[in-house]
Amino acid sequence: GIAASVAPQRYPGLLAVSSSGFGQDGPYAGYRAYAYNLQASGALGYMTRNEAGESAEIDIAWADLISAYALATIIAAWAVGPRGNTGAGVDFSMTDLVVSHFNEYLAAASLGYDDDTADRANELAPFAPHGIYPTEDGWIAICVQDDDEYVRLAEVFEDRQLLDPPFDGAADRLAHR
Repeated sequence: GIAASVAPQRYPGLLAVSSSGFGQDGPYAGYRAYAYNLQASGALGYMTRNEAGESAEIDIAWADLISAYALATIIAAWAVGPRGNTGAGVDFSMTDLVVSHFNEYLAAASLGYDDDTADRANELAPFAPHGIYPTEDGWIAICVQDDDEYVRLAEVFEDRQLLDPPFDGAADRLAHR
């Protein structure tokens, strides 16, 4: 493939668009982009809570849809824009697009987070743990979809107690989340 940054110089009539889940470079560039981790990192689960704070089930890959609309907009703007069909390169991160659609709501929601109750907004049954959690130095998004992933999470946290009952199966983890 031709990088979006190089294409305009080599092919002056070409529009090159590249997209990744978390950007082409930077600390998260190597992360794979799946619907659930994009939705968690982009705070879609957080934003779909009802008035009681319960999360709605997100069963559509919204990051893919938002990216598709962005792609259609980019192509349309390039095709009929004031510069005509001259070479252009565009690169975007799917997570950045998701966050950009909700940034004022995320900022408003982040004010006054003063209780220590768990944020259940990003839960997706039957997966547990599944959410965004505060840490000493920021936030962490965790999405565990099966027992193997949970074992790896316990290894990363270096906490063998996480493997003991009542957390030894997906149903038990969800019940004791």
